[in-house]
Amino acid sequence: MAIAALIRLMPENPKDIDIHALAREMGAEPRVKGKSAGSSDSDGLQVKLEKLTEKYDRLYTLSRATWELVRESTELEEEDLIQRVITLEAQKNIATKPKASPCPDCDRPLQRIEGKHNKCIYCGYIQEFTSPFDKLL
Repeated sequence: MAIAALIRLMPENPKDIDIHALAREMGAEPRVKGKSAGSSDSDGLQVKLEKLTEKYDRLYTLSRATWELVRESTELEEEDLIQRVITLEAQKNIATKPKASPCPDCDRPLQRIEGKHNKCIYCGYIQEFTSPFDKLL
């Protein structure tokens, strides 16, 4: 399913998302009831789900605020936004994440510390994110 179609399915409040319905819309197979995984597996999945939910909340708020600012200060309409999403989705396979930048101190690749900053594991240099979008990747 295209991202543009998913946007139309998203509720205003991120807390109202039905992840099972969304998964079905995206073509996910329903889970078969059977033996349950160990509690550590389900605990790990719960933590991952909570992190994903937090990330989604930040992304939703950031993109909503960005769109409202753009719409208020230009003559763009929602259809323009949807067309741009379709264009970006077509380009998605080219590159999804930026390439690791080199450390300015030792020229080795910086390691991404998710949601926080980039850090050089060799010399300890820390590069803070400069854009709110950097925290989302």
